[in-house]
Amino acid sequence: MANNISANPWFIDTPSTTVIWTGKVYIKELIWNKPTAGATLIILDQNGNTIINTVANANDPMFAFGTLSWVNGFVVTTMSSGDLSVFITK
Repeated sequence: MANNISANPWFIDTPSTTVIWTGKVYIKELIWNKPTAGATLIILDQNGNTIINTVANANDPMFAFGTLSWVNGFVVTTMSSGDLSVFITK
């Protein structure tokens, strides 16, 4: 399945160096669904600044990151397992 940002929440399952969203976006909630132990998640803004850089330390049905507030662009450069649900306000 491919990344889908046409609905809310966004569904992200494929990492890329391509910016998913350019400009400001308010992230109300970010959930990493079904990562395996040792999986890595790296999310940057459009300028290469780190939003999230984490490793799953256990198999878990989800990791909820909560509100990230305003970010300037959104790109998932690394996601070695699972998928993301990104709840936004534009």
